[in-house]
Order: sequence, then C-alpha cells, then structure tokens
Amino acid sequence: MRELIFRRSFWYDQFLKRKKGYRKPSDDILNRRYNVFHRFAEKYISRAMDEIQRCSKLRWNDEDIVCYVSYGVRPFSDPLTITLDKQCVQTFHDLIHELTHCILTQNGQIIERGCNALERSYSDEHPLTRSHIAVHAIEGRVAERMFGGQRLTRLIEDSKCDMAYYRAWEIVQKDGAENIIRALQ
Repeated sequence: MRELIFRRSFWYDQFLKRKKGYRKPSDDILNRRYNVFHRFAEKYISRAMDEIQRCSKLRWNDEDIVCYVSYGVRPFSDPLTITLDKQCVQTFHDLIHELTHCILTQNGQIIERGCNALERSYSDEHPLTRSHIAVHAIEGRVAERMFGGQRLTRLIEDSKCDMAYYRAWEIVQKDGAENIIRALQ
C-alpha cells in the first residue's frame, strides 16, 4: 500500500511565489487548518488513492508520496503541494486532482501513445484544456464514486472561473470519462 505523507516545511514555504499583497495567516491559524485538514484527509486518502488507481487503470509506482501543505499558492503536482486557504472538502478535491496528475506522470511511458492521440484529437483546444481532459476524466470518476454526483457537479461548476479547466470538463461530459480513460491505454 502506498502512503501519502503530509509535510509542512518552513524552508519550502519561503520559496513559493504568492500573489502580490498576500498576507500569511498566523502560525496558530495555519496549525489549526492543518490539523483539521489532516484529520479529514486521513479518513479518505487511502480510498482516494485506490480509486485513482482503479479509475485510471494505472498503478502507483512510488512507494510513498510526499505532499507539501502550504498556504497562499495554487496547488500543483510536482512536487505535490496543496494549500490550506480553502475548506477541507475543496482542498481534498485539489489533492485528488494533483494526485491524478502524479499517477499519469508516474506512468508516462505506458500512456505516452494514448496521451499523444488525445492531444491530436483535441488539437484545436487550449493547451491547458488538452492537458486536463484525462485528468478530469479520472478525477470526475473518483469524485463521483467517493462523494456522489452532486459533488462532481459542484467541481464542474467551481471550475467556471477558469474557462480552460471548464472546457476540459465539457469535453469529458460530451465524450465520456470512460472513453477518454480507455483512450489512454
């Protein structure tokens, strides 16, 4: 079983770029947010990692995955980093999203041909949209299996603030998550 290790790092935090004028929350607030999120994540992370593997039809290759927990940054997958600026459920879905990027990266050689075919199929789309079609197909299946269709609908609605991400969701809905995931293989 793979393990996700949450880590906070003062040194790492110092080098992350934040929006101009961003004010760091107090250490007390950050510690409280971290503890609340950590308790929430512990309940679901093992199942989420299993579901990502099951829905993607890929395997985790790394024994352990370190997830840096920071503040005031956009989550990203390498190194895996999430932010404590949102509610626990949204932060957890950000984590699922970034872990989906991770499993795709870890299996890059296996899915290279399928990724290239998807890129060609959607060559008229924005690069950010193209790079998120497979991610959203997998992430959507995981969210639906773990939290139900209403949560998936909320994820899609929340993405409307960035049209490239939202467009990827539209493509997944139109072409079908299972068809897109199958095309990766």
